[in-house]
Amino acid sequence: MRVSKGGLIGRPPKDWPIEEIRRHVEDLGWTHRATGKKLGVNEKYVSTLCKRHGIQSQRRGPRSGPGHPDWEGGLSIRKGYAYVWFPEHPFSTKGGYVLRSHLVMEDKLERYLQPGEVVHHMNNDTLDDDPDNLFLFRSNGLHLKYTRTGKIPNWTEDGIARIRAATQRREANRKALKQCDQEQQGTNSRPED
Repeated sequence: MRVSKGGLIGRPPKDWPIEEIRRHVEDLGWTHRATGKKLGVNEKYVSTLCKRHGIQSQRRGPRSGPGHPDWEGGLSIRKGYAYVWFPEHPFSTKGGYVLRSHLVMEDKLERYLQPGEVVHHMNNDTLDDDPDNLFLFRSNGLHLKYTRTGKIPNWTEDGIARIRAATQRREANRKALKQCDQEQQGTNSRPED
């Protein structure tokens, strides 16, 4: 057998250490390349044997979570909110992250949040996930009612004019539809000659 950069080239031996490959690939999360390098064979042999023996491999490319080369402990700040890597959570994102405030509230309630429930930060600091700073609303409508009550929008004159124009158009369309409905009812109620 000749040796290449990735390991030996040729047929793998019959007494292949399948359980050792299973431990490296499934349990330790090693790549086929790293496993092949450790065992002194080409990664293609490892891939073939994994398929043949039903060994679960991770996807190709960068690993998610702790296996990723840029892993920084599982805390991510996105759009001012803290996310925690928790792929086993039923409401985690595709990347496996969950809002830290949701985890804190779920721990406080001793249950998962229901769809539609909203966690509010009382001091408006979205990174302050102290349980005493969090309040749960049953719906986003109730949350908006609480947060927007007493706040007057600062509209420009142009914005007010556009709102008035849209309201007038909507009212004109409503009148036109009503008139069409009345005309159709009038033609449908006449007896045929």
